[in-house]
Amino acid sequence: MSTIYAYTPEYGAQWVIDTFWRNTQHLHKELTRKEFIQTLAQRYPQYKKDRGVTVQMDKHPLLDNTQYFTDVTLDSDIGRALNFFAQEWIISKKSKFYPDAPFTQQHFFIVMDKLRVLFWKSNCVYHKICEKEITANTKFTKGTYYTYISKILDKSLRKYYRTPQEYRNHGYRPHLGPQFQFPIKQQSLNACYFFSVRNILKYKYGIGVYVNNTDQYLGRSKTSLTTTAIQDRFDQIAHVQKEYKTDVNSLITALQQGDPVAISYMLTHRGKTYAHVATAYSFDKQWVWVAETVSNRRVHVPYSEFLSWSWKTKFRPFRLFYYQPKYTRTQSEKQRESQHNFLAWER
Repeated sequence: MSTIYAYTPEYGAQWVIDTFWRNTQHLHKELTRKEFIQTLAQRYPQYKKDRGVTVQMDKHPLLDNTQYFTDVTLDSDIGRALNFFAQEWIISKKSKFYPDAPFTQQHFFIVMDKLRVLFWKSNCVYHKICEKEITANTKFTKGTYYTYISKILDKSLRKYYRTPQEYRNHGYRPHLGPQFQFPIKQQSLNACYFFSVRNILKYKYGIGVYVNNTDQYLGRSKTSLTTTAIQDRFDQIAHVQKEYKTDVNSLITALQQGDPVAISYMLTHRGKTYAHVATAYSFDKQWVWVAETVSNRRVHVPYSEFLSWSWKTKFRPFRLFYYQPKYTRTQSEKQRESQHNFLAWER
């Protein structure tokens, strides 16, 4: 059994218990689309009322049931709720609603965003409401759904952690252990950024980048440092997009999900200190584990080397890389790839 609070004093409402869910059993089972609509129809009018807005679920004329939701009786309670949310453009109008189909986390956050209740994934991650990647394949169990709803509506249930040790103490663990044989290839001179991208693509997508070929195409001198402009051109050649992050939560969340992160820190090698980029793939209370391309080893780097006292990045932001699939290539890009052989594809 689960007790869920429907709305909070934060918006001037009294604590109440959602009796619909109090009697629900089998928390391990998947939440259905019908169950989601039922709770949404119960909660949303009160949520808006607390903000001085009246929601009339029956204000729209019924949709033509020969065209929309043909397997739902629209003058039933679930039908009227569907009718309202469809005409508010919250639920898409489809020929079949499939009330018993499982409800995904991705659809949940799309709906919450459209309702202006929760602003998509960034807000979700910030409040520690979701601790796993939101995808179309991630289904809600009923118990997990209760947890999400509770945290969204009650700030006191959200988790705020500040240090890596707090994350570890509350059960956060890396997807990859420190001993995982994360891809690593020793870099050529001043090419740490390129090799970090190369190692990440190899792990995530099974794709190798021929850095020497990209260097030659870019016209980069081996003795020159890589500028931001050169890095951006390299990303274009390797067909990756990057996402910038600066806070420890983004780092821990990514590594918990198995998404390696390029970090920047000062590296001392043979008596000299360099600004260096390496791929972090695992973490602990004291440090992250990185594929270090100068020594060609997997080593740990203390958080103090790349995070400030406020747990923000000291130097450049963290970078996450996402490969763009082959079918997105233009004809000229296909020709360029064929001619210069930048990428080694996994066969």
